[in-house]
Amino acid sequence: MKSNDLFDQEHIILDSQAKTQQEAFVELAELAKKLGCVDEASDLVAGFKAREAESSTGFEDGFAIPHARIKAVKKPAVLFVRYQNPLDWNAMDGKPTNIAIALVIPEDKSADIHLGLLSDIARKLMDADFKKAMKTETDKAKIQEALMGKSKKEEPVTTTSGSKLILGISACPTGIAHTFLAADKLTQAGPKLGYTVKVETHGSEGIRNNFTDDEIQRAEVIVAAVDIAVDMSRFGGKRVYTTSTSKAIKDPEGVINTALKEAKVQAVGEFNTSGDKNSGQRTGIMKHLMSGVSYMVPIVILGGIFIALALGLSKAIYGASYQHYHGSFKDMEWVLNPGQTIPTWQAVYYTDPTADPQNFFYYLLKLGSAAFTLMIPILGAFIANSIAGRAAIAPALVVSFIGNDASAFFPIAGIGAVDTPTGFVGAILAGLAVGYTVKWINTWKVPKSLRPVMPIFVIPVLVGFVYGMIMMFVVGLVVGYVMHQFKWWISTTWGNPNNAAGLGIGFGFGLLIGAMAGFDMGGPINKVAFLACTGLIGSKVYTPMGAMACAIPVAPLGMGMATWIFRPLYNDEQKAMGSSAFFMGCIGISEGAIPFAINDPKRAIVCNVVSSAIAGAVAGLLGIADAAAHGGPIVALVGAIGRGNDGQLLGWGTAWGWTLLSLVIMFGGATINAFMYGTWMIIDKKRTGETISMKEFVLKTRADKVAAKKANKEVKPNKVAKNNIKG
Repeated sequence: MKSNDLFDQEHIILDSQAKTQQEAFVELAELAKKLGCVDEASDLVAGFKAREAESSTGFEDGFAIPHARIKAVKKPAVLFVRYQNPLDWNAMDGKPTNIAIALVIPEDKSADIHLGLLSDIARKLMDADFKKAMKTETDKAKIQEALMGKSKKEEPVTTTSGSKLILGISACPTGIAHTFLAADKLTQAGPKLGYTVKVETHGSEGIRNNFTDDEIQRAEVIVAAVDIAVDMSRFGGKRVYTTSTSKAIKDPEGVINTALKEAKVQAVGEFNTSGDKNSGQRTGIMKHLMSGVSYMVPIVILGGIFIALALGLSKAIYGASYQHYHGSFKDMEWVLNPGQTIPTWQAVYYTDPTADPQNFFYYLLKLGSAAFTLMIPILGAFIANSIAGRAAIAPALVVSFIGNDASAFFPIAGIGAVDTPTGFVGAILAGLAVGYTVKWINTWKVPKSLRPVMPIFVIPVLVGFVYGMIMMFVVGLVVGYVMHQFKWWISTTWGNPNNAAGLGIGFGFGLLIGAMAGFDMGGPINKVAFLACTGLIGSKVYTPMGAMACAIPVAPLGMGMATWIFRPLYNDEQKAMGSSAFFMGCIGISEGAIPFAINDPKRAIVCNVVSSAIAGAVAGLLGIADAAAHGGPIVALVGAIGRGNDGQLLGWGTAWGWTLLSLVIMFGGATINAFMYGTWMIIDKKRTGETISMKEFVLKTRADKVAAKKANKEVKPNKVAKNNIKG
């Protein structure tokens, strides 16, 4: 298709009378219909609106680039409209829009060849002379020439070993305007702050300006200005700061300064899920759930460790003798002592160190309990934040907190009052409901005077009231009742030595939890199991977390052990990764196995799932319990492991045997994993023509063996000849 088919003088309107963004969209759509780009103008209007809902296409200096890539478009086109009355387009600089350069793009792959040209148009908005011509030129032919002519040649960014380097990634849903504008803004801002900035664009034309390994190593920080998911695994160990393309365009210097101060180290092997580059933020509910979980996990670990220390160490130190030798005065009460028929008025002492205000473990338990109180509201708040941004945090936080307080629920006829809160289920429901409601409210067209108060007054009050009432009068009691029944069933079966059916239930659930824990090592499947087990801890049901705790470290411990047992199968880099994975497994971080799963998914994931499932099943069968919302040998060492759901058998003092058994299960599962993986590698080596000496663990190819035999044959005659000479 020639450039004049994409944009000519018929595509230009210089005296538009549109007064609102809606009227502008309709005018653009009618023009596209007239040009044969679409059959129905309404389809294109809907496309423009959908794109605008993701983020504003209003840029700076009075320009907007509305664009839509939809099935209804039959052929691509560029439309140019200049407005006599400047429009409110929610532009980045807050100024009204005078000119719209609209991009109409078919969804089919045949349109990809035009996206480079459309991206070039977006880049031209960085040129002051071009913008001036677009605002003042009245000759349509000259506008066409300027818009479709070649832009200034893009000079590749060169980096030198002595320069201070910042690397950036830019990516937006359509890969056109925001992607390249963000890249240009960051690149231009760098020298003003004393840095060379190189930006890798993930746009419609693919990935351009790729980084080298040397550049990644030298970079002080990685700035990810992205509106879609991008794989960040190559930046393990580097400081990474994530923001949006719009922020990078609006304030590039501020983004760079913030990145230098607030960037976080990317964990080795950690990566963002990469999806369809045109999917925008619409990656499904799971993305939002995982966002909430990521904020909740540190609080869960903090609370779990301190609760485990308080319960486990207090029992180990004091045992059952606390009241007689250590308990402080509690109150004067009428007490019926054994063998007496008449109660006596006497002093009563604390029998539990964690309930005694004179004991340190009382305050340690308070600290852990505070974290557990916060974890549910945090989960709901940041699920909502992931969906609709900061304005959704306050109402979701409050509604989730209400859902975690059973005393706030209004009794419903036929159910009555319940004493079980909605827990993580309520937080998920609250987060999703509040998030999507706030996202919908953000699409409302409200007067400018009301916009500043919407996120700080209208949204929190309105949404908080509506969903707070729903939680207290409807959802809370229903979900609480279901959670109560489930809690009762689990607590009376799984881990109950008097219930034979509990053995099968523990084995089955433990097998499932273990398999989920080992499948994606900290990913969505793992986190779903972790979230369910964590929620039950709040209801004093510890056995599911016991199975999870034993399964969590199996993958990283096993991968680490495999690099030690089968050392010749690995290079130096893999051996180093193995040692790191083993250490991470010891402290309950399953992500340590991710690099192995990425490099060898077929074998690593299968071995991880099987071995983790075995560990989880054995732990479930035996009723292993964990009072800390964490896993790995670390929780056993701090006294969080025991047996059953009553909390009496917990820690080294009263459950040292079960604690040791949990360590055996963890390292036993890891050993199974290591030998499964190593043996599988050896078998595959033999299938491809390689052999291994099990005695020396030395691998040789068939060619190596042939060369060695040939060398041996040559050596033997030489030795004979040498001996004859001596003789």
